[in-house]
Amino acid sequence: MGVLAGQTIRVTGKVLDKTTQEGIPFCNVYNPDDPTQGISTDLDGYYELLLPAETQGIAVSAIGYELQYKAIAASPAEQEINFFLTSSTVDIQEVVLIAGEDPPCLSSAR
Repeated sequence: MGVLAGQTIRVTGKVLDKTTQEGIPFCNVYNPDDPTQGISTDLDGYYELLLPAETQGIAVSAIGYELQYKAIAASPAEQEINFFLTSSTVDIQEVVLIAGEDPPCLSSAR
């Protein structure tokens, strides 16, 4: 028996670091079709989310990790979906600090 329109799906799970297997706190777990339907993981990486039955999937994002998406089945009405996130790197340009010099934006404010 499928889930009827107007009902909700309860999705629970844990978001873990793929390498260390440790829970990742404060990840964003959300419906990518409506990002207002979301929640943050707790200190141990656990989450619980109630979504409309027609939701197709959920996404997880966290600073320092690659975005991940998983599909949600139409039934059962309660599902456990765990995520194993891979760390990502961001390349930035070199930063040079020179002691004793005031940056132009600070010296003009005086």
